[in-house]
Amino acid sequence: MKGAGPAGHDPLPKYDGAAAARRYSEAWAKAASCVAVPHEPGSPLHQPPHLGPVSIVDDDPFVRAATSSLVRSFGWEVQVFASAAAFLDSDALYLTRCLVCDIEMPQIDGIELLDRLNQAGSRVPALFITAHATERVRERALAAGALCVIEKPIDALELEKWITRALGRE
Repeated sequence: MKGAGPAGHDPLPKYDGAAAARRYSEAWAKAASCVAVPHEPGSPLHQPPHLGPVSIVDDDPFVRAATSSLVRSFGWEVQVFASAAAFLDSDALYLTRCLVCDIEMPQIDGIELLDRLNQAGSRVPALFITAHATERVRERALAAGALCVIEKPIDALELEKWITRALGRE
């Protein structure tokens, strides 16, 4: 019997927060320092890995689940939020590389969320999705700084195109 752990296993090592933080910082630095390298002359460059999630904010649980599944199928990390307030209260606010957000939500709508992010100095690329894409809604969303307004039901190819553009991979 080696250690005091269950069934004769060694006990778990003591957690070293400083070492974990150092490993985390080193991993981020390594990912951020990736250099784009062409794989053959005249071909598109390999892109460095994206460094944060695509955050999806939608009050409809079915749309949220379907959209997150679709975005994951494209190969991107996803975080989901049931409201703008939940997103604003999260740590994802500082890591999000692209925001996919419903416009019509209770309390804080998507356009107000983007306005708040802009006021706070965040310049996260935002894509809006809505079932009510009137010309007035489009104007408000684009004036707030959104890249686009996509009508529900979401077209997979259109969503992929806009996220790719938002992440600078085109």
